[in-house]
Amino acid sequence: MTKTKKKSKMDMQKLQEKDPEFYEFLKEHDKDLLDFESDDDDIGEGIDDEVSERDDEDENADDKGADDGVFKKKKKKVEKPQTQEKKVITVEMVNNWIELVREGTKISAVYSIMRAYRTACHYGDEGENDSPEKYRIMSGTVFNKILQFVLSEIDGVLRRLLEMPASGGKKETIVQHMSTKKWKTYNHLVKSYLGNSLHVLNQMTDSEMIAFTLRRLKYSAVFLAAFPTLLRKYMKVSLHFWGTGGGALPIVSFLFIRDLCVRLGSDCMDECFKGMYKAYVMNCLFVNAAKLQHIQFLGNCVVELYGVDLSTAYQHAFVFIRQLAMILRDALSTKTK
Repeated sequence: MTKTKKKSKMDMQKLQEKDPEFYEFLKEHDKDLLDFESDDDDIGEGIDDEVSERDDEDENADDKGADDGVFKKKKKKVEKPQTQEKKVITVEMVNNWIELVREGTKISAVYSIMRAYRTACHYGDEGENDSPEKYRIMSGTVFNKILQFVLSEIDGVLRRLLEMPASGGKKETIVQHMSTKKWKTYNHLVKSYLGNSLHVLNQMTDSEMIAFTLRRLKYSAVFLAAFPTLLRKYMKVSLHFWGTGGGALPIVSFLFIRDLCVRLGSDCMDECFKGMYKAYVMNCLFVNAAKLQHIQFLGNCVVELYGVDLSTAYQHAFVFIRQLAMILRDALSTKTK
């Protein structure tokens, strides 16, 4: 279970102790709000296999001196211990990949930088040394350089490969491209990017780094229309950051959520409406003077998001108003200093 879900589960346990009646009401009317166990599988598991395979193939295709025998030997080595055979990624390697990616001359450079990005996103994970990845990172400078480049520029690279508009787009844009040959060839790169970015988001603890990552990912949010499982996980993590983050993170998270709703519509509207309401309620249950400004900000965000689709918002209004009335009743009857 991730840190995000552990925190949410602890909050709901506190609610159960403080107001069991309201907890039972939530349990009866919206079980999804209390479900913290589902979708807790390893993020990105299995989505990089094709990236790894194609990287090996393209590296050999780019190397005129390579032959089938050399390639087969490399494939066999996968079964042997990899710890001592992993290449240490250097600044020079990263700079070379970046230059080739920007020139657009070798697709193998894109695969290499994406594999390096996966290694960076899983840097420090338990069992990292036992993973089959052929790269490893030893330098913080290399780590930062990889993340900075991929988060800042890979969206444009992917759009060029897929022959999509340079920015923007809606669900319909992705649906149309999903039947094209370009999408079938390169969609695994998109999924790898989104999946590994989500993994590193769940591991980050610095608000500024999280805000930067979400700010950059917003440009690629439209691609989530093709990956419903990743979309659901992105909604959950961004809603958590919106409700609990500090500094600029709540604002960045809200803009990410709003962009999802505007671009993807019904695919995420209901879940975002429910999630924002839940986060707002959880903040209102434990109020002090220091939190009042934050609660007011959350309330303004709720109003703004619900204004995106009034008909959908109306469907949720009756249940939410009843729940808020119960909270108000409890607050008025509880003696506080």
